[in-house]
Amino acid sequence: AAACVSTTRALQPAFSWERLPRFWHAGNASGPLNATLVEFVARRGWAIATIEKMQAQAASPASQHAEAKIIAAARQLKAASPTLPVIFYLNSVMDWPQYDLHAELTSAPQYWLSDDDGQPIVIRKPGCEPPNSSASIVHVFDHAQRKMRQLFLGVLRRAKVSGAVDGCFLDRGNTNATSGLG
Repeated sequence: AAACVSTTRALQPAFSWERLPRFWHAGNASGPLNATLVEFVARRGWAIATIEKMQAQAASPASQHAEAKIIAAARQLKAASPTLPVIFYLNSVMDWPQYDLHAELTSAPQYWLSDDDGQPIVIRKPGCEPPNSSASIVHVFDHAQRKMRQLFLGVLRRAKVSGAVDGCFLDRGNTNATSGLG
């Protein structure tokens, strides 16, 4: 929570029990948000718009720089609707490979969670085939380590100070983590 605190008041979603709010949680994996989608999100009365991890994943450089791509989409939405609260997506458990955080951790694997035998704890990506290939798994953050927490919170701080992001969506309430690929 500290990563998303700033001296300026973040936009809050409108709420009423008479009309429950609607939330937009998505992204365009093929590239930047197009004008039609920006208009749809900006003018539809969404209480919050969350930019997902797959935003612009296919855009060059493919499967890289998710943080910058999410922030770019957030800027597009803010330009069209400055009062729309825009939320940055980051999984709190899974180290998705399209994030710069993952690139940083590949050179510092000691910040990934491992079992008592030093084997990495991994999570299988839903729907990936074959299920035991290295492409079908992601590593798990070891938040017990102070340095890992600093790296993780740094991602959220940079998103917040971009000026395009009002808050953070930290996904993952449970996990199917396991040692190795088995």
